[in-house]
Amino acid sequence: MAFAEITLTRAEQRLAAYLAKARYQSNRASGVRDQLRSTRDPVKMEAEATGAELAFCCSMNLYPDLSVSPRKGGYDCRTAKGHRMDVKWVARPTDHLLAVLGKRQEREVDAFVLVRGHSPVYDIVGWVPFRQLIHRSKIRDFGYGATYAMASRDLYPMETLGCWDGDQEFGWPRHPVIGTTLDD
Repeated sequence: MAFAEITLTRAEQRLAAYLAKARYQSNRASGVRDQLRSTRDPVKMEAEATGAELAFCCSMNLYPDLSVSPRKGGYDCRTAKGHRMDVKWVARPTDHLLAVLGKRQEREVDAFVLVRGHSPVYDIVGWVPFRQLIHRSKIRDFGYGATYAMASRDLYPMETLGCWDGDQEFGWPRHPVIGTTLDD
């Protein structure tokens, strides 16, 4: 179940495509290695991921990062409370929220958000604090090498993000998706 279904306008779709191509070219020209875990076209995947960032920002009334300068890691936007969010895009409902193994950007990111879909329609699925994903117990290998992974059913509902004070040990009293307490 998704928090919100967002349909990007034609202008937002063009913006996502432009940003994706410009970021991809800028990063490759600067020697930033492509971290994508797939055999699909990297520029098309970057466009989908950028569309997912725009969709999340639209759903939360946030201003997206429109920069194209080379970068590795970092956050995609800040919430109204100042939390630095890294938006992760997946194509299929069965896909997991993934983060590159070895990601040590705790000073740069507070939490991750999972967005699913294909342009122009995206579903905002859920979120998780940084330390609850970047942990050795979350390492999986889906055939492209080890990565941090969390199933969408294990993410916090987006409705709980507004209650979050930045505590990395955040635990919602009753996880509405799986129906158990987080301590079970």
